[in-house]
Amino acid sequence: MSKVLTVTLNPAMDKTLMLSSFHPGGVNRVQEVMMTAAGKGINVARALTKWRERDFVRAFGWIGGGWQGEALLAQLDEWGISQEFIKVPGEVRTNTKLVDQNSGEVTDINEPGFTVETKDVDRLLAEFDHCLIGSELVVLSGSLPQGAPSDLYRTMIKQAKKREVTVILDADGEAFREGIQAVPHVVKPNREELQGLLQRELITDSDYLLAGQEILRFGVTCAVISMGAAGAWFFKDQQQFHVQPPIFQAINPVGAGDGMVAGIIMGMAYHWPLEQTARFATAAGAKASTIPGTGYGKRDEVHRLMKGVVIRNH
Repeated sequence: MSKVLTVTLNPAMDKTLMLSSFHPGGVNRVQEVMMTAAGKGINVARALTKWRERDFVRAFGWIGGGWQGEALLAQLDEWGISQEFIKVPGEVRTNTKLVDQNSGEVTDINEPGFTVETKDVDRLLAEFDHCLIGSELVVLSGSLPQGAPSDLYRTMIKQAKKREVTVILDADGEAFREGIQAVPHVVKPNREELQGLLQRELITDSDYLLAGQEILRFGVTCAVISMGAAGAWFFKDQQQFHVQPPIFQAINPVGAGDGMVAGIIMGMAYHWPLEQTARFATAAGAKASTIPGTGYGKRDEVHRLMKGVVIRNH
């Protein structure tokens, strides 16, 4: 059985449009178009499959039964990702990413996707419990589809913990607020997601230090606050430090946070010290930002970038 199970409940096909510059309300000419199977859990599985043996990770979740869902599954097969998706009526959504290569900004246009019903939730939870058998770690990440209860991640975290499976949660909004109540082992909110949870702005180092300590008081073992190009904060036990990524030329930040989650999993799998895990995870996210579309670097490429990662202990 696979050691890592990634859960993607609202997968997508990412349509990335590379523009020399983006002009809202004007005519924009696209330089390159890429269509990539995506969704946060799928992105994590993709990165891990590049770094580890094929049977290390398995992708699970819902998928629309239309032609786009079939195209997504075909791409997972092409990448060598083992998967056990449950088909539901409807189509997989398209998330359009407008990448302004001049400013580095990305404009996201995310479609709602398919709608699930109570019977779909019941089947998902039953299949999820089966998939947990033999798994050591599960990643619950990304948005919930229409019709799914907001406490679905909370329910799944309880299931996983009952099976003694380590849980990483990377979600937003109500799904994150509900999920953290079940006390996952690791959480990786970004700045905006954490501000939404704590209902206050995070600006200074002191703000982040207090926020990280507050998350640990929920009972989680490790908290990581990702900040894009500004790096990330890591908190575990008495360790708390800021990680600054290496200097690099970002092309497209889409999926960089998922690369960081995959890097954290690598550290957990190899029992690395937290600082080594933080260096690898930060370098993995940075490398992902240098790739057009949604993509991840090879393991040796990530290791080379680790040399430029700077850690500040607090």
